[in-house]
Amino acid sequence: METLKTLILRIVAVFGSSALAAVAGGAVLDVELWKAAAIAGIVAAAKVTEALLRAWSSDGVLTKRKSLKRSARLSNGLSQEEGL
Repeated sequence: METLKTLILRIVAVFGSSALAAVAGGAVLDVELWKAAAIAGIVAAAKVTEALLRAWSSDGVLTKRKSLKRSARLSNGLSQEEGL
């Protein structure tokens, strides 16, 4: 249960941080603030979810260590081609 709580909190954190970055871009392109934030947040949350599902799919187990490793790689901006 603790792992699920941690994963949900991480997804929410990524959603929020990515949404903040999209606000400026949305203003430049005349996109409504909430739409720009929602799109950026959804894409970021999907990336985190994808990375965690890939970690789980390798052996059917998602450990805290795997979760932290995937999150660190996403936080550092590494792409899938670089070993995510």
